[in-house]
Amino acid sequence: MEERKLGRRRFLLTGAAAGAALGAAYVGGWWYYRVRTGDTRGLVLSVLHRHLRHLQVEERDLKSFAEAMHERFSSQRRLAWMGMLGGVYEFVNIYNLVPQTRRGFRGFEDAIVSDFLLSTDFFDNGADDSQPLVYRHAHDPYERICANPFASFD
Repeated sequence: MEERKLGRRRFLLTGAAAGAALGAAYVGGWWYYRVRTGDTRGLVLSVLHRHLRHLQVEERDLKSFAEAMHERFSSQRRLAWMGMLGGVYEFVNIYNLVPQTRRGFRGFEDAIVSDFLLSTDFFDNGADDSQPLVYRHAHDPYERICANPFASFD
């Protein structure tokens, strides 16, 4: 029997088929474990890592906040799907490439970052970014109704 030589075409087709199978398995697993349950924790962590990397924050505090936000955003399946590329997003803003998601995702980023900073002692320390942040609990605007961390009284 004649032995078949692995040529360039066969190598590329085999590689493409293997890549497609791995990609399909990744997307299927992401749907099963994340989208189906509305898990947005990974995306929230990616947003915090991207925008707050210059601050001193414990990873467990970021994870606690992401867990609290999971309850808030668990019904939004689109955010769970967007979390699939969260690891890439930490370094390259890939969501700005799609015009339909640019404005909505920017609002999501702003809400996550501001809620996290309001959930820590950042403003109590005068917004000093050299101080390590301590996460207290998820910010609830109805808890301290008359408190405004941006007000300045002279």
